[in-house]
Amino acid sequence: MKNLLIDTTFKRVLNFLRTRSMWIYNGVFGCGCAEMMNALNNVYALERYGIKTVFDPAKADIMIAGGAISIKALPLLIDAYESMAEPRWVISAGACAINGGIFTANGCIISSIADFIPVDITIDGCPPSFDVIIEALFKLSQLIEKGEAVAYKRYILDNDWYKTNLSRVLEGDYE
Repeated sequence: MKNLLIDTTFKRVLNFLRTRSMWIYNGVFGCGCAEMMNALNNVYALERYGIKTVFDPAKADIMIAGGAISIKALPLLIDAYESMAEPRWVISAGACAINGGIFTANGCIISSIADFIPVDITIDGCPPSFDVIIEALFKLSQLIEKGEAVAYKRYILDNDWYKTNLSRVLEGDYE
């Protein structure tokens, strides 16, 4: 009983500390970049809350995947996700990342990033506004603190499914 209490308390403290040092890797393409840069600039001082942008995915905890993600850029985004240390979280930002947006019929844009990496939070919009992006970061922070943001575990359990989707899209057999 004592070990269980110590283990539970340690996990709660660890999750609390994780919410106070959330480092973001920006995997946003196309028009989503403008709103992402606006949300993560110094005007809103997100560093007060421990939210910081890094340019090396190996140092990041959170990936924001957004914009129109092309088939050529997809392997780079997946490599960046795989180089992140666990636990790692993903926010899918914008209509293009969630369902392909207006570019679905294009053929060179993927229809959903959730088919290739597990997503914790989705943000609607074309592109989503900066205040919604900031709100999603705080919502993810709450999920992490409660221990409910565990989508990264699906990548380990369902790795074959994610890799099959990737090979299908690279071979041209993806819808």
